[in-house]
Amino acid sequence: WVDVEENGGAGFVVPVELAKMKVGTPVAVGKAPAGIAITPDGSTVYVVNNGAGSVTPVDTATMKAGPAIPVGSSPDGIAITPDGKLLVGIMQANLEQDKKKSLRIVTIETGSGATHEYAYQLTVGSGVSEIVAVNNHQFLVDERDGSGMADTPLLTDPASAADVKKLFLIDLAGATDITAIAGPNANLSAYAVAKTEFLDIVAKLNAAGVDSYLIPSKIEGLAFGQDVVIDGVTKHTLYVSNDNDFLATIADPFKLPGDATRG
Repeated sequence: WVDVEENGGAGFVVPVELAKMKVGTPVAVGKAPAGIAITPDGSTVYVVNNGAGSVTPVDTATMKAGPAIPVGSSPDGIAITPDGKLLVGIMQANLEQDKKKSLRIVTIETGSGATHEYAYQLTVGSGVSEIVAVNNHQFLVDERDGSGMADTPLLTDPASAADVKKLFLIDLAGATDITAIAGPNANLSAYAVAKTEFLDIVAKLNAAGVDSYLIPSKIEGLAFGQDVVIDGVTKHTLYVSNDNDFLATIADPFKLPGDATRG
């Protein structure tokens, strides 16, 4: 499944049969879809609508969208637990009622529809773009800033080097429900879920010889792939992707503005 945004923000999800590279019929969802989570049995696709502040369920048997579920302003990441019982979304930035760097995580019980909210505190980045389930209570969160390749794509813009692109492991077990906490300027830091650094993407790529100027600014996608066996040891795979915003031109970060050969 792929989410698609048209000019103006209208959103759709499209099934793709990879074996045949066949594209199915688009299903209309909310404005500016930003992420997808699929139930373990494949019966429902949940789409987070960044521009509408909601999540839309799509029945894969009927190919029809159900009523949108309101979750708050600018949700960006969405995940579903391996048992299929809990849908978890995270806001890209703080809500208007909350203090800067205080983000909200919204959970939806897929059986009852009951919702809960928890706090996530930004510590190094300026926002969150994605969340993926590790198990039924732990999740990986993509915290990042806006620097890096293609952050300023015009040929007249100076380039910037990637700085903060980190994955944090969080745990919702025992977390405090903050649904009733409102602003203005609510400071949620005291209720923030526990988090530990899992992966520093910039440091890892630097160690592999990738210059910080060539690391994409918008690391926005996470997904677990199939396990692989290397030298008799089973290892998990994690796919990390970026969003290039459909840019037609990206300036060469190693050339100065005004250089005719820059892009």
